[in-house]
Amino acid sequence: MDFFAKQNHARQHTWRLVLLLLLAVMAVITVTDLLVTVGVTLVLEDDNLPWLFHPLLVGATIVAIIVCALWREYQLRGGGDAVAKIVGARLLPRHAENMEERRFLNVVDEMAIASGVAVPSVWVMDAEKSINALAAGYSPNQAVIVVTQGMLTQLNRDELQGVIGHEFSHILNGDMRLNVRLIGVLAGLAAIGTTAKGVIVLLLAIPAALLGAMSFFVSKIQDGFDKRLQGWKAVIWLPVFFIVGSPLLLLMAGLLYVGAMGTMLGGKTVLVLAGLIIVVGSIGVLFGRLIRAAVSRQREFLADAASVQFTRNPDGLISALEKIRGGEGSLVSNALAGELSHMFFSQAIKSALLKDWFATHPSIDERLASITGHGPEVPAKPRVGVTPEEGQAWSVPQAAVANFSVTPLHVEQATRMLDAMPQALRQALNSAQGARAAVYALLLSSDAKLRATQTSAFGATGDGAMTPTLDELAKSLQELGPAGRLPVLALATPALRQMSPSERKALLSAVDQCAKADQEVTLAEFVVVTILKRQLSGKASGGKRVRQGNLNTVKAEVLLLLVTLARAGDADPAAQKAAFARGATRIGFEPGMPPSAPFAADAMSAALDRLRQLTPVMKQDLISACVEAALVDGKLLLAEVELLRTIGMAIDCPLPPSVTPA
Repeated sequence: MDFFAKQNHARQHTWRLVLLLLLAVMAVITVTDLLVTVGVTLVLEDDNLPWLFHPLLVGATIVAIIVCALWREYQLRGGGDAVAKIVGARLLPRHAENMEERRFLNVVDEMAIASGVAVPSVWVMDAEKSINALAAGYSPNQAVIVVTQGMLTQLNRDELQGVIGHEFSHILNGDMRLNVRLIGVLAGLAAIGTTAKGVIVLLLAIPAALLGAMSFFVSKIQDGFDKRLQGWKAVIWLPVFFIVGSPLLLLMAGLLYVGAMGTMLGGKTVLVLAGLIIVVGSIGVLFGRLIRAAVSRQREFLADAASVQFTRNPDGLISALEKIRGGEGSLVSNALAGELSHMFFSQAIKSALLKDWFATHPSIDERLASITGHGPEVPAKPRVGVTPEEGQAWSVPQAAVANFSVTPLHVEQATRMLDAMPQALRQALNSAQGARAAVYALLLSSDAKLRATQTSAFGATGDGAMTPTLDELAKSLQELGPAGRLPVLALATPALRQMSPSERKALLSAVDQCAKADQEVTLAEFVVVTILKRQLSGKASGGKRVRQGNLNTVKAEVLLLLVTLARAGDADPAAQKAAFARGATRIGFEPGMPPSAPFAADAMSAALDRLRQLTPVMKQDLISACVEAALVDGKLLLAEVELLRTIGMAIDCPLPPSVTPA
């Protein structure tokens, strides 16, 4: 799967969506104006309407659509977490002890590490017994996966891996952001019908409510008469009831008359118009479902193919689809299933009318035929050569790295990495406190003086009490080796995200101080700090708007990346110049390397922030140039691997890890 091609394809889909939306809005406005005009003319028996009638009606329709769309967008400002919460899903804790939940978390961890993204948080819809799942979020490193309870209980490990591979395809190819935006857009289209239904319910409810209230007060007054208007007490209480009760009864009768007559007479027009608008609203819903189907169906075939490519096990995905067809199915009973239907793994709602047109997913039979008859060929496991610096460098085919595709070898490597990780470290990463301690341990210096400065930095966050546990974690990290640094950060992310915004801010500040304790930031420290800042950013809707479509406009930033990569790969000045020249030539820049300068973490961070605004096509050229520079000697050092993956994460282009020898 070519990540950049999919990203660009997703952007094209966005423009198609905008065009479809404009056509749908125009259709809704036109039909609304036509039907309301006919309705008003029939009710009033007068076709001489004021000249402002049509402009006001069109304006009101547009405002209703925009307000409802913006309101839904506001509700979803939290990204994937917001989507999970509105469907009533439960956050699955990282320390879950249930065997089925633990197995599922392990599958998600493997796929995340293999694809080079932060481990997504996982949510479960406990009330749903069918088999279904969805991925949501605004960027690959801030995604969530929501699954039904039926998926956890009915699927085995291979089947889970097939479904999660499908969802990770959506995470990697740019579908998620479009899917979340689509929810708000379609809420706007359905706004007219929703508003009309509310008007009708309100008008019908007014008389019923007034009658109920009047009956209640009349019974209370009657009780008062029965208890108090007896004998000589009547002389006192009769004037009281007359003074208090008469105006109250008159008021209730008047309100009832106005409500009833408003519904039967003056409200007749409103009811007729509301009924007509419901028809118009149905047209909006109709267009919305067509747009969902147009955006969703073809991408499901692509995600299935990508899942088979990731796992090299089509049988798992095939078996999961067959269980959906022959068992509990995939329908979701949640009230919002219709709004989210385009995001699910399989068809979440029934499409009784014009099924082929409105179905958000291909049929199970079509998907099975695509996997078994037209799916990607499963490559044989290649042999990867061992370099003299085993564990520190890898011999990697350039084409495999340049495409940044997740392969079965990446999944196998992730499995081996997780199996090799000390159990104490795995358990620590499942809690926010343990994850923070692991992050500190990654940065902690062996120099006693620097260590004291660093300890005071995270002590200011209230984490000073965990100092004695850092030595044990540092030993576990040392056993894992430098190559385990990025997987540890990925596994720590879900627990760290559960902290409050203020706690995240304090953690990032402490991490920054730890890295700068010796007045300079090494490349390894920069990697840790940059990844944490990117993954723990409070701006879930993050991704800045694409503004840069030409690498020449960000030439200084690109040159800084190439220089940094060249120096990370070799200490020899001649080799550095050769690496820089290879990368610069790849994108048409001059091959002459700028004068030497110390590594500047702040400048590098600013450069990545600006490069994040490039278009997917330009990002592909940038990453390809970086790969050319790193692979000039035919191998990737650990520092180059980490820097490449940090660059990819910072600009929203997740890169899978390089493959180490088995």
